[in-house]
Amino acid sequence: MTNELFWRRKGVLRSLHPYNSLAAHGPLAEELLHDNLNRFKPLPHGAYSGYYRFCQKNGLVFSVGVSLQSSMTLIHSPEEVRDEQWPIKDFYEERTYSIRIDEKDELYTVRQRRPKYAKYCICVHKVFRDLTREGILHESMAGNVRVDWVRSKDMFDLFMDRNKDFPYPYYGLCLAR
Repeated sequence: MTNELFWRRKGVLRSLHPYNSLAAHGPLAEELLHDNLNRFKPLPHGAYSGYYRFCQKNGLVFSVGVSLQSSMTLIHSPEEVRDEQWPIKDFYEERTYSIRIDEKDELYTVRQRRPKYAKYCICVHKVFRDLTREGILHESMAGNVRVDWVRSKDMFDLFMDRNKDFPYPYYGLCLAR
């Protein structure tokens, strides 16, 4: 509900990518979301995305009341930035969507992770154990409320280092390109 209320607030911008859209507010909002939907068949978390730009700006990801383990979509940015070098063959699929922009419907073809690979991603406990061990994930309590946070660039850099030759954090897959 918090997310829904946030993106509907005055002044909040929302990415146009139809899969895992992102909302931003503040002086960097336009820069983060610029050209996130284009004719190059962009990935939702890839090089054109606000998620990637957020990592480059070293944005702070925080979660209040729930663990980041269940909700940190940002972990997909490193794999999608690798795109053509990603070690899993046929990892992405193309889909065409009709998207309304300025009262006009336009067709856009985008790419996204094939749904069949989602089941392999989640060795979540290992990934978050790695993030904690490296001092990147911080878990704490504010009174009785759980508060987790990470610096996005630190998380991104760790994943980029670990997924050079192996599809980290996807386990159970040994498919080469």
